Amino acid sequence: MNDNKSKARDRRLSLARKCGKRAIDYILPKKCALCGEVIAVYDGGELCAECLAKYSKRLAERCPVCRREAGECDCSRLRAKNLGASVIALGFYRAPGDEIGRLVYSFKRTYFRDLTRFFARSLAARIMQSEGVAARDALVAFPPRSPDARRKYGFDHARYLARETARFLGASFAPALCRTRGGEQKSLDARGREENAADAFEVAPKYAGVVAGRDVILVDDVATTGATLASAASAFRAAGAASVRFAVLFLAAEKPQSESGGIWFEDNDAPATDDDPLADDVGF
Repeated sequence: MNDNKSKARDRRLSLARKCGKRAIDYILPKKCALCGEVIAVYDGGELCAECLAKYSKRLAERCPVCRREAGECDCSRLRAKNLGASVIALGFYRAPGDEIGRLVYSFKRTYFRDLTRFFARSLAARIMQSEGVAARDALVAFPPRSPDARRKYGFDHARYLARETARFLGASFAPALCRTRGGEQKSLDARGREENAADAFEVAPKYAGVVAGRDVILVDDVATTGATLASAASAFRAAGAASVRFAVLFLAAEKPQSESGGIWFEDNDAPATDDDPLADDVGF
């Protein structure tokens, strides 16, 4: 008799939960971060099934030249700059209009908490895959956005990404870097961006004791020339960090010079356009 009452109670609770979930979905609809279609709040994802499949397929793409995945690419310009640090990445950024490009555009220009968590969770998993439990002892930091970009968009996307990544890792987070110079770069070519990023950061005095002797994981969204990461890493090394490693969402991939020739990507010196989500940050 008691078993029957218990089963009946469990059925009522299950029905109540289902009704509650449906009510929340109706009152507070959740939309796919990529296509905007409504998805269930309790589905547990930020992308609908169709967009998640497209995004996952993009992450699996390999460098068109060396045929390696982003984290192992031999010929990306980030590696070619010999920055002296290991690089962890989810995939390649190719164009503003594809699945990754549109997600990056939204991520950089509108604070979307679910999308930030989606990226941070993925990046933390990749870091753990690469570094193991030692990543939990690292200090997670980020290169801060330019003042012009913060005023324009009202937030610093890299800060939120780094903070959430640290939370998923179970690691320490510190907004240790501050800017000494550098601004928006829409009118700059590749060389100008590198010059603009040089010596653009320093470790804030109040974080000097936190950084000294620590292994630092420097988190950012997209890396192209690597100028931003190089400048930020130099600031941490000058402050006594034991090591600096890079963890980025995407490496910007260029088209090869030809299908059969060259191991280097074309150097794109054309200034970024207003539609380019990489246009607003030093080094990008």
